[in-house]
Amino acid sequence: MKPRRHRVAVCALALIALAALLGAPGNASAITRDAVLDRGKVWVDRFVPYSNSGWANEAGDIVANSSLGWRRDCSGFASYCLNLRYANGTPLSYHSGTIDAVLTPITKEQLRPGDIINRPNDAGYAYGHSIVFVNWANEEHTEYWSYEQSSSRGGTCTRLVVYPFWGEPGFAPYRYNRIEEDYEPWCEPIEGANRYETAVAASRASFPETGSADTAIVCSGLTWPDALGGAGLAGAVDGPVLLTDPRELPGCVAEELARLGVTRAVIVGGERAVSSRVASALAEAGVAQVDRIGGADRYETAARVAEAAAFELMARGESSDGTAYLASGENFPDALAASPAARFFGRPVLLTRASALPSATADALESLSTTRVLVLGAAGAVSSHVASAAGEGRVMGRLAGLDRYATSIIVARHATAEGMSWAGLGVAAGGSYCDALAGGSAQGKIGSPLLLTPGTALAGVTAREITAHAEEIGRAHCYGGPKTLTTGVRLGIATCLGM
Repeated sequence: MKPRRHRVAVCALALIALAALLGAPGNASAITRDAVLDRGKVWVDRFVPYSNSGWANEAGDIVANSSLGWRRDCSGFASYCLNLRYANGTPLSYHSGTIDAVLTPITKEQLRPGDIINRPNDAGYAYGHSIVFVNWANEEHTEYWSYEQSSSRGGTCTRLVVYPFWGEPGFAPYRYNRIEEDYEPWCEPIEGANRYETAVAASRASFPETGSADTAIVCSGLTWPDALGGAGLAGAVDGPVLLTDPRELPGCVAEELARLGVTRAVIVGGERAVSSRVASALAEAGVAQVDRIGGADRYETAARVAEAAAFELMARGESSDGTAYLASGENFPDALAASPAARFFGRPVLLTRASALPSATADALESLSTTRVLVLGAAGAVSSHVASAAGEGRVMGRLAGLDRYATSIIVARHATAEGMSWAGLGVAAGGSYCDALAGGSAQGKIGSPLLLTPGTALAGVTAREITAHAEEIGRAHCYGGPKTLTTGVRLGIATCLGM
């Protein structure tokens, strides 16, 4: 009898020869973890009999040859669970000594349902074996439930296994290279088909009960300048920030207003930002009182919004702590990063030009009895001259990083140091404003900051910050659909949180 490793080498050569006939191994289709386990359960339920020279199809039926199904041994079963196929779609069955061609080694701590525990049969061991990991069986992670094609059990089964495999050497955990990760245990998606539906989703997350908000802040979903102070006003009235098309009220927004039981809507911005037609539609949707706060420009609008928020707080017997955030009115990221804190602490967000403090902003700092000014962003966004003018006679500080992503981290650290929590951290794309407009207000409602990242790849500084606070964060809130905050970003967040 040939040594086992020689038999495996022969099998590997046979696979190469077969690939020449059927096409190269495809493995092109990604597969979810649920699908891996669902496929495995089919064979387990059928108790497909063990054979290292026989095959079965997806339904667990015995078939005549390898072109119709997967081999009925342990590694053939693992290949079946992963839905491995040649490029032409024909089932592909690896051996335990060759299946690592489509697997990546992982650690015990990284094991998740649908991963593989494998020992090759060409490394000097008495036998090779491939096991599908189902889940941990105890909190100590010393035992796990498996799906296996077992010669000793006579067929496909599920059983309790001592990790990694009853104390035998050579067994190690692996992950299929094309596994499609389920990031939702770590990332709660708050999204809709468009920016208006995403804002509605944020509102539903903040106010899950029907009839739970009587006032809503309505801002343009196509422009950002007037809306940057909306979160602070939303906090003062304890309502959501909803977005609208400037020309027409989206149906989803009208439905959300009705669900919340809103009797008053406050439009932020003039008629160029949100038309009178939208105001009429709000009334037609059952909103009894429609107010508008607007100014001659974005700076005056921000000042008036801040003053309105102070009035609303006063009506509730509350007041600001004398702190105001000062951000560039020429770009949006820094003001959006501060929006959760603005809502949570009842602090205004005022806007300025980079090189000159607008008179409306200076007047608002006086009328609001501001005692501390926190400038957002570096000197390129708000110059030292402007910061000094705004801070004259007041405590003045600057919250700034090397870019918008780093600045959002500095703002988050400031907010948590002053009383907010990392629990339920929010993440939004920093290249666009629409999702963060509503997301910032929603984060302020739960008392957690908002970090910004490029929508296509998680920023390195953002990843490091999430990792540093992973235990406190628990589950992050991801604002925006997959076009603005891609699956890759969400997987990056989940990985930082311990996926």
